Amino acid sequence: MSNLTPWKQIQAKIVFESPYMNVVEDTVELPTGKQIKCLRFDNLPDGLSVILKNEGGQILLARQYCYPGRHMVWEFPGGRCEDNEAV
Repeated sequence: MSNLTPWKQIQAKIVFESPYMNVVEDTVELPTGKQIKCLRFDNLPDGLSVILKNEGGQILLARQYCYPGRHMVWEFPGGRCEDNEAV
């Protein structure tokens, strides 16, 4: 049994909207009574990540350019699922 108390949502406001996703700014109340703002993604398409392990037991990663960070990153391969794609 968990003793964690869920945060109470006071308000939700879409601050960015696109065909790919929305960004929502929530005002929430913490269990302490303090109110804070949080950003979250909404209306995201389905996606997946794959954790690959080779015959030697090594975890395999993909290296690619991360535009938002403007640098190369190592990450699990994955991406968006098309509407007709079974996952």
